[in-house]
Amino acid sequence: MWKTGNRASRCYIFFVCYVLRHAGPGQLADTGRQEQRDLGQRVVERYPELFESSPGVDFFTSSSSRAVDSQRSFELGLTQQLGRNISTSSSYDQRDDLLRYYDACPSYVTSIKQNRSTYRELDKFRLDTYPAIKRRIARRLDVEELTVSDGS
Repeated sequence: MWKTGNRASRCYIFFVCYVLRHAGPGQLADTGRQEQRDLGQRVVERYPELFESSPGVDFFTSSSSRAVDSQRSFELGLTQQLGRNISTSSSYDQRDDLLRYYDACPSYVTSIKQNRSTYRELDKFRLDTYPAIKRRIARRLDVEELTVSDGS
C-alpha cells in the first residue's frame, strides 16, 4: 500500500496483497482478512492527517479474488477506525494493467511464465535449500520434525 498523491482532495491507495497459509488456491485466509482489517485501523491511528482533509479514498486492486478480499478487509478497517465510510465509490477499480502489468507483456508470458527453465532456482530452493533450513530449525528447537505449510 502506498499513497501516490492527493489529486482532487482524494487519497489514492494502491493495494497489493499476499497469499496466506490455510486458504484455498487464490483465496485469502481468515487470518489474512483480519490482518488487512487491523492494518487499515493502524494506518488511521498512525496517519490520521491522511484522512482529515480527504473526502475519501479511491481503491485499486488487481482482479484476483484474494486481492479484492484484501482490499475490502483493509477498507473495512479504515472505515471502522474513522467511524465513517471512506470509499469514494461503491465499486472496486480492478487495475490489472497497473498492478499485474507483467501478465499483459507478451515477452514476460513467453520468456518467463511459460518457460519451465526459469523455475529451476525455485525448484532447487524447494527441493534442497528449504528442507535443509527446516532441519536446522528443528534441531535448534529440539524437535524431531518441523511441519510447515506451504499454503497448498
